[in-house]
Amino acid sequence: RDINSFEIPVMGKWRSGGGLIRPIVGAGVSFRRWGDFGNFLGGDLDRNNTGFVLGGGIEIRAIFLRITPEIRYTRWGAQSFTPTVQASRNQWDFLVGFTF
Repeated sequence: RDINSFEIPVMGKWRSGGGLIRPIVGAGVSFRRWGDFGNFLGGDLDRNNTGFVLGGGIEIRAIFLRITPEIRYTRWGAQSFTPTVQASRNQWDFLVGFTF
């Protein structure tokens, strides 16, 4: 059975320099909500979780396009769903943003 979740990161970002390639660093918090477990895991579970986020990357500026590859690390506050089911507290993401 699949268990879905969604995350909403809230980050402040700092860009350095004014050239065609600029470094970016960011930090903030992320909020995660797990989908309905139903009777899959049993019991009354807390489906909300928060974590601390750190990220870094570069912004590549072209004439009408900005490409922003970024690596983001999240350290979640809770690990266990139940005593027998656990998720990792560490999460790594690689993201690429395109701005027109």
